[in-house]
Order: sequence, then C-alpha cells, then structure tokens
Amino acid sequence: MKRIDPSRHNFMSTAFHSGVYASLRAHNSTAAGDVRVELVEREAKETEYVTVLEEVMQKEKGILALLTQFSDTYLRSVQPVLPRFDLVSFAPFTGSSAVRGWNPNAYFVRADPAAELLALLRYAVAQLRVLRLGFMYLQGSFFGDNEYKQARRVMSEMGYTFCGVFTVNSFLTGEAAPEEFDAAWERFAATRPQAVIVFGSLVEDTMKFIRKMLTDGRTAGAYLLAPLVLQSAVLKNWRAAVDDDGAKFVPGQVITTGTTPLADDVQYNAIQRFQGVMRDYLANSGQTDYNDTEHFLNNDSDGELMVDGWIAGEVLAQALRDRNAVK
Repeated sequence: MKRIDPSRHNFMSTAFHSGVYASLRAHNSTAAGDVRVELVEREAKETEYVTVLEEVMQKEKGILALLTQFSDTYLRSVQPVLPRFDLVSFAPFTGSSAVRGWNPNAYFVRADPAAELLALLRYAVAQLRVLRLGFMYLQGSFFGDNEYKQARRVMSEMGYTFCGVFTVNSFLTGEAAPEEFDAAWERFAATRPQAVIVFGSLVEDTMKFIRKMLTDGRTAGAYLLAPLVLQSAVLKNWRAAVDDDGAKFVPGQVITTGTTPLADDVQYNAIQRFQGVMRDYLANSGQTDYNDTEHFLNNDSDGELMVDGWIAGEVLAQALRDRNAVK
C-alpha cells in the first residue's frame, strides 16, 4: 500500500520504493518456475491505513506479504492486524528499535537501529575520541526513548557519562512549548559538547535542534552524529545553516551511519548490478518521479535509499524462487 498524506518522509519513501520497483521490474515480477508475482497496490492516508488493509485482505485472496512499509508509524499500526490474516510485513523501513525484535509477522532486511546507535557511540569514543559527548532525543516518542536508555547503559559500562542530554516532550504535536525548548537548549548548550548523537524523530523539534546546534556558537564546532533515517534532514538543515545563517562549512563535521554501500561504490558487484537496473528503471519504466536517469548518482541521499529498496526487492525475489516458500 502507498500512503498519500504529505509528510517529511515523502521524498525518502519515493526513493526507497523506486529501488523496490526497479528490482521487481528487473525480475519481471516472476518467482519460481512459472509462478508470477502480482502486486496489489492501494493508496491510503495514515488515518485510514489499517482500514484499507483490512478491506484489501478480505477482498483479495492469497496475499502473502505487505511489502516494504515505510516508517515505524505504519508498521506499528498494522502489527495487530498481521497475525489475523497470516500476513508478513516484508522488508519494512524503520528508524527505531521499538518496532524491532522477534516477530513471526515481520521480516526485516535492514540493520537494527540499535546497531546504528552502537556504531555511532563507538565512532565518537574510539575514533573522534571526544571527552564531552552529548545526546539528543524526544520524550514520549517510540523513536529515541529506547535508544537513549541503551546509549546511557553502554556509556556507563565503559565508565563514561554524557556531558549533556537534550530532551523535550513533543510527542503529540512534534513541537514542545517554545519556553520549554529554549530552556532545555540553554542547559544543553552550556555543557559545550564536542560531539552530539541525535536520535530524534522526523518532527519540527528535531529540525530546530539541528539548526540550533549548527548556528549557536557554543555548539557550532561540535560533531553531529545521526542514524541513516535522519540523514536527509541533517544534510538539508546543515546546508541551510551554511547558506542562510552564515555557519562555517566544516567537512566531516556531520557523520551519519549507512546500512548499505553508496550507489556509486562500484567496488561491490551488487552495486554494479544495481546501477544497471536502476538506470533502466528510471529511463524506461514510465515512472514520473525523476527526470534524471542518473539521479541515484547525482543525489547521494536518494541513491542510498534506492539501494536500500533494491536490496529489499532482491531478497524478495530470492525468497520467491523457492517453490515451497511460494506455496
């Protein structure tokens, strides 16, 4: 199912699903032998997502998987429904650990966000070797709460503590009261962090924090570390801080995790295959999202998401080659 509500995720989900479609197109939507895979697509607003899924499952017979959902919110909303229809959410793109863990009705192919957090902690402590490391998350959200608890535990086991933690409660609207945000910022900036790990969801308070961090003199020189799901937002705000607010551009200041090779990293045979498949999809499939057949090379962030989606499609194609699995 496709969602049609406007959100910060739209350009990200478009890139991700373009990779999925490119893979399926390359395999001609075929599975084992003469078994053909049929995609049943529906568009749905977030508020209608579960209702539309239930209607489709009652009408269509033999659906095996809900393919490549994008964002934690959508996966969480359908988790109670999946067992009822013996349905598997296949290769969902999620950003938090809250929806992870063993679940017979969910099949993940991406690295767990907890692994991304450990990679960021290790990089900050062992590679950057900073003495004052800060952390940012939002309270009341399923994105960030668990990661902060894990980060605090890991830091404690190493004999470290965060020099400062920025957090506000912005669960309902995405924005805390201005006075609450400003007070939390002043407390955090006063700790003068040398690096900050950002694990906020894609809401306005996270964007505001990133802009503050890159423009406030007390934090502007600090490294900013973030997981892949925040990469596009971080880069957008970093660019705006440099272009509009006069922030100094410092190469290497912003660091994000990556769960796949970049789209131009042709040392991997898989990426060489991806480039051929993606180029053909953009040029010949009739898609209307991109005008540039080399978009995956000219936009690193979109290219990385396209690789993510392509891998999901490849894993699905491989699974469907097994006749027993298809049955």
